[in-house]
Order: sequence, then structure tokens, then C-alpha cells
Amino acid sequence: MNGSDLGGKDHLVVAHYPKRKLDARGKLGSVMFVLADFGRYPTEIANLEKDIIAPYRHVVRTIPSADSAPFDKRPILVFFQGAIYRKDAGQGMASSKFCLNIAGDTPSSNRLFDAIVSHCVPVIISDEIELPFEDVTNYSEFCIFVRASDGCEKKIPTEPS
Repeated sequence: MNGSDLGGKDHLVVAHYPKRKLDARGKLGSVMFVLADFGRYPTEIANLEKDIIAPYRHVVRTIPSADSAPFDKRPILVFFQGAIYRKDAGQGMASSKFCLNIAGDTPSSNRLFDAIVSHCVPVIISDEIELPFEDVTNYSEFCIFVRASDGCEKKIPTEPS
């Protein structure tokens, strides 16, 4: 069997940022992609049976457990780093108890992994997040999940009782 008989399945395309090369991905559904997440692609384009999920590139330095401040000694309650270029996020996350991971234009986010290496409790705010290796990793053991629709409800008192 030669490569032309495989319909592109003998090709590997690194398309790490999920919003890049959208037009090409639709035409190359049979190739094997290296992705950070599936970016809400239909299964005929991206799926676990043919594609590889690679973690986001870390720019936040992993903090060894011995150097990490204990939870009760962290001075910042909640931290959020919104920019994709997040080189300065590490110190904020390392000083925080909770780090927000808010749904954006893709189902998962590099903020989640930055929070984990910073020993900050990830607070995942999303209705439909896709997490890498969620079939073997129980994220509920070290993350807090909040549905985005619940976060928008007007249940928070606006005046002191």
C-alpha cells in the first residue's frame, strides 16, 4: 500500500493553536493532527482515535512543591490572567489561592495548566469544557467547576443584609 491509498492518514500536521488553519483543517480531516484541544471540531476532522493532544506550551515556571507557599499563606484570593501572552502570570498565580479558568474561544485553556504548575486551585468556569485525558484524570480532585450559566444568575446580594 502506498501513501496515496491512505487518503492522507500517513501525514502529521502540527496545528497547536486551535483557531489557526481552520480552512485547511476542514479539507484535511483524514490527516493526523497534533492539537492542544479539539476546538469544537466535528469528529470527522478531529478525534481521539486519530489525533494527538499535546499540552499547551508553558511559559509559567513550574514551582517545586518545596518552594510553593501553602494555601493558607497565599495573600491573593483569586487571580485571572486574560491575555494569551502570559509570561508575567506565574507570580500572580503562585501567590493566589484560586485561579480562574474562564471559557474563551476554545474549549480548554493554557490558564488551566499554568494554574496547576503554580499550585493554584483552578476554578473552571465553563458549560462545555473539554479537558485533555479526562478519561484517566479526575479533574474534580483538584479543580472547582462552575457552570458559566450559573455564574450569570442574579443570586448575589447587591446590598449588605
